[in-house]
Amino acid sequence: MRRREFLVTLGAAATGLAAPPSPARAAERGPIKIGYFAPITGTFSQTGKDMTDGFMLFWDEVGNQVAGRKIEVIVEDTEGVPATALTKVRRLVEQAKVHTVAGGLLAATGYAIAPYVEQNKIPTIYPVMAPDDITQRKPARWVVRTAMTGSQLTHALGDYAYKVMGLRRVATISMDYAYGWESNGGFQRVFEELGGKVVQRIWTPLNVQDYGPYLGSLKKDIDGVFGTHTGGLSPRFIKQWNEFGLKGKYALVGTGTLTDENILKGLGDEALGIITTLQYSAVVDNPANKKFSAAYSSSTHPVSRPGPSRNVSSLRSGLRCMITLFVNLRSRSSSIISKTSSSNDMTRSARTWGLGWKRSRKWWRLFNTSVRNRVRGNSRLRKTTLLLILLWKKKTETSSSASMTARFRPSG
Repeated sequence: MRRREFLVTLGAAATGLAAPPSPARAAERGPIKIGYFAPITGTFSQTGKDMTDGFMLFWDEVGNQVAGRKIEVIVEDTEGVPATALTKVRRLVEQAKVHTVAGGLLAATGYAIAPYVEQNKIPTIYPVMAPDDITQRKPARWVVRTAMTGSQLTHALGDYAYKVMGLRRVATISMDYAYGWESNGGFQRVFEELGGKVVQRIWTPLNVQDYGPYLGSLKKDIDGVFGTHTGGLSPRFIKQWNEFGLKGKYALVGTGTLTDENILKGLGDEALGIITTLQYSAVVDNPANKKFSAAYSSSTHPVSRPGPSRNVSSLRSGLRCMITLFVNLRSRSSSIISKTSSSNDMTRSARTWGLGWKRSRKWWRLFNTSVRNRVRGNSRLRKTTLLLILLWKKKTETSSSASMTARFRPSG
């Protein structure tokens, strides 16, 4: 029910097809107001500014309008502090009267604002934030995350470190907050299931300036180190790793935020030899990425030269999701299910995700019934929306009883 409300409310911002949850967010025929929040100042400002440039670049490319309506973006600086982020999101909703909000960097910020947007039924896009439990034990039905989770990428890294790199005994040095815990958890779970051992876990504060004491406490009987750092902490960690004489002594692996494009631009040979995993790289060799990279490099926001970062890519993906909903929900067909549209394609797609024939057909019927006469859209939108519902349902049902945060959070 609430997932349906998300789509109806977001569509209402563009079309006025359905009644919004409250008069404060009524879909006037003026501009669509989008609230954007990011850490533009503070420790994570390097990444926050990169995100913001990507956000603005996207709207520049589409002429700052969608579905026949002008787009008005209202930007708030979270300063990299979850409590501040919540205050800024409240301001966007209650004072600026935005129709939807998007943005955020830190996983802790994602957890901090989720209860508020849930309670107030604010359609929200998480294009970068990666808190695991938002789609696990505590699914937020008014949040659509279009990027990865904290532990998702490091599952693959745990496998690679053991099978390809031959690592067996590893220490970890990660940020002492949700993203660090969950990234560590993904790596440790797979690495130890394969037979490896995480023999030491070191947690560093978000305001750390000197990594020397932490690097000096590393155990000697290890063959590798895993690290999770982001923003301004990443180049600081890598430079001090080299200054401490550890490069070449131990293998260094970590999350892709350690060596993302907007981080590498400030580093030289210090980054050579580090193995990281991420969902995007500017050097991906395909026509779509070449076109995207060229557009970014020629824009007025080339902060991540020589190519766009995963932040820019993730924001672009998230905003494409948003703009697709705006455009397609504007369409006024006579019925949500056209006579020429068959559910067989959707049920076949659902089976590939393990939902089974009976269950997938059941969800198709529920979807058909629940939104008929409420949302008008074309066939592609219907299929896209159903697939999102099926994937969200699948993630919720198959989540482990103990999340990465709960299982691998530091004790004491």
